[in-house]
Parts: sequence; C-alpha cells; structure tokens
Amino acid sequence: MCKNHSNTNNNENDYNEEDIMEVLSSVFSNARWKRKDLLYNIFSLYIQRYEYLEILKKDKSAAGKSKLKKACKLFAYSQSEDDPRDKNAIKIYEDITNYLKNQPLEYFESLNYPSGDLVSLLYNIYDEVYNSNR
Repeated sequence: MCKNHSNTNNNENDYNEEDIMEVLSSVFSNARWKRKDLLYNIFSLYIQRYEYLEILKKDKSAAGKSKLKKACKLFAYSQSEDDPRDKNAIKIYEDITNYLKNQPLEYFESLNYPSGDLVSLLYNIYDEVYNSNR
C-alpha cells in the first residue's frame, strides 16, 4: 500500500545532497549494474540505428560529424534494414555484446560508464573486439 507522504513527519533535510550522491555513486559504480545497463543501451541503440543516423546527419557540428562517422562504422555503413550491409551491422552488434558478456566484472568497474557518449564508448569497444581477435 502506498503511503500518503503529506501525512508523514519526514523533514526535507532527512536526505541531503551528499547522501543522495553517495547512493547514486554506489549504484553507478556497481559493475553488474554497469554491464546490464550498457548491454540494454547497446540493444536500444542498434534497434533504433537508422533513426539515430538520421538525427546525426542533421547535426552539422564537428562533434556531430565525428559521432556520425563512428556510428556509420558501428552500423557497417548500412543505410536501412533493406541494405545488404545491415546483416553486417547485426554481426557487429552481436560481436560487441558477446565480447562484453564474456568480460569479467573488473572490466566494468574500470569502465567510464554511464558518463560520456555511448557511440564513442562502443567505437572503442569495437576496436577491442576486432583487434583482440587478430
């Protein structure tokens, strides 16, 4: 049953910013959480890859162009689900996720995630995946 918070005697100062940041820090530093969240966000990105590419194409900034270049590589330069290269984009997704699933938790402890740009992070992981297989 939900409590009616207007009837509680809790003071607004019961939780200060320091307490909240400590909790958030412990959640975000949890390696299991990072792995699960990262895999979910990669899945979401790949499901929406063509919509994402369209958004990036409209961004004319240097950062936007850089991100578009990285995303194109991550999506195997495919432009649509009908593009024959789409199966390569799916293969890249599978390779990256399998690589991450096989990493020890220590890998995720040191990963600077969720800070920063997911595409740039995946671009670096792409290099780890394909350079470690050589």
